[in-house]
Amino acid sequence: MFPRASSLALVLLGCAGLAPALPIRAQLSEGRLAPAGRLRLEVSQTFDLWSNRFGIHPEGTGDVAGAEPLGFDLERSPLPLAPLEQGLRTALGSPSLKLELGSMRALVAHDRTRIAFGAALGVFEWLTLGASVPIVRARTEIAVDLLPTADASVGASPKLTGDGSVTGFLSSLAASRSALQAQVAQRCPAAADCVALTDLLGRYTSFATGLTAAYNGSPLFVTGTSAAGVALRQRLAALRAELAQRAPAVPRPGDAPLAKAPLDVEGLAQLLVDPAAGYQLLLPISTDPGSWQIDDVEVSAAIRLLRGGAPDSTGAAPFRYLVGAQALARLPTGHTDSPDIPFDVGGGDGQLDLDGGAFTDLRWTRVGVRAEAHYGVQRGTELVRRVAPPDVVFAPLDTRTLVRWTPGSYQSFEANPAWYLTDELALGGVYRLWSKQADTYEAIGSGDPSVLERETGGTLHEIGAGLAFSTLTAWREGRAPLPFEVHLAVRRGIAGSGGAVPKGTRMEATGRVFWRLWGANPL
Repeated sequence: MFPRASSLALVLLGCAGLAPALPIRAQLSEGRLAPAGRLRLEVSQTFDLWSNRFGIHPEGTGDVAGAEPLGFDLERSPLPLAPLEQGLRTALGSPSLKLELGSMRALVAHDRTRIAFGAALGVFEWLTLGASVPIVRARTEIAVDLLPTADASVGASPKLTGDGSVTGFLSSLAASRSALQAQVAQRCPAAADCVALTDLLGRYTSFATGLTAAYNGSPLFVTGTSAAGVALRQRLAALRAELAQRAPAVPRPGDAPLAKAPLDVEGLAQLLVDPAAGYQLLLPISTDPGSWQIDDVEVSAAIRLLRGGAPDSTGAAPFRYLVGAQALARLPTGHTDSPDIPFDVGGGDGQLDLDGGAFTDLRWTRVGVRAEAHYGVQRGTELVRRVAPPDVVFAPLDTRTLVRWTPGSYQSFEANPAWYLTDELALGGVYRLWSKQADTYEAIGSGDPSVLERETGGTLHEIGAGLAFSTLTAWREGRAPLPFEVHLAVRRGIAGSGGAVPKGTRMEATGRVFWRLWGANPL
């Protein structure tokens, strides 16, 4: 199930003409520049697969950073029990009461396929203009198992049945407490049992207040067979008996509705989509097959700044170098992840990026090194988010709000040593360092969305290897009739930080072909 073998085989064996517009395949080829008068057409694909991240989670008195499964937060705390616990502690007068949901196991994996259709025109030997239109599909596989253990004490709240039993019980409880309060006001301080009545009113008020908060503050409630459920029944029975003894005229409520059974996977899934439970999520613990969407369209310009070499006695240049610069704009055509689908990846950022970079190519006969450095600024946009800390997997519907999101700026550096077996064939490696500043969120209206900024920055170190076949050199020298390139590459994250930075594998493939629009073929 994790990962899909067919997808891996498709990328590795069936996509020699497909790959991404990303640095690794450019580093084993002519790179950013196209020959003057030549139109370069490109189809490219990436396949990203990850089920772990470089995360951060609290442990003991501090935070622990390191690799962790994507389902880590889901296993630790699928639904909050604190509001229910606090209400029952007040109602039962038991500060140490502890509830258990059961044993949760979760496997979460993402895969993302991106296919880009690009074109670039060599206006001059030193200037290339290009554009890329990508489509993307992100898929999320989720496998969840919630096993009721011997200590499991909560299930779906009886409020969710819609039969009005909880509303009726709370109304009768409130009426009973009000009637007792009226009795105390009428009989005290003259009555002999005034002290006992006042004490009963205090305990009854705490019970009613805590129980009301427990019912209204959570879509969960204790089961009838749990220790907490038994204690609740006993507490209510004792209060009713004391009421019958000390204030027989006061009406007494019936039995408190309790959860029928401990929560299981089916019950959890139903609870998360039920509007009455307050979440109203889509595909909360189900596999999302995803759909093809347009990603952020890119337009770019690459300029050669320096190029040269030192010829030897035969006229050849054993050492060659090239230095250039690139400007890129990433347009807001993509779609961000949905606030209503947990673990959604999305198909782009949907905002404008401005990227500037420099690249170089150094080659000594059969050995070469290429490198790139980039800095990008990301502009802000408005979107809907559920405002909750990053470790809260299922945020309630009432946290959903419109915010202004400004992604943090990013930097990257990549170095690619290559060994040119022939003028056409090269083997290479890659090291890439990527880092990003934290995002910022501003409220549009009321509320403070700053909690969303946590774990939005990070760093990532990747290493990989690639294979390239190119006829460009032979074509320039008149030894090949058609200029084309084919590339395959793979890289993997080996270190990182930030909290949500993926720790996974990327497989890449690309195919390029060149057409002459003007100018003569090289001799």
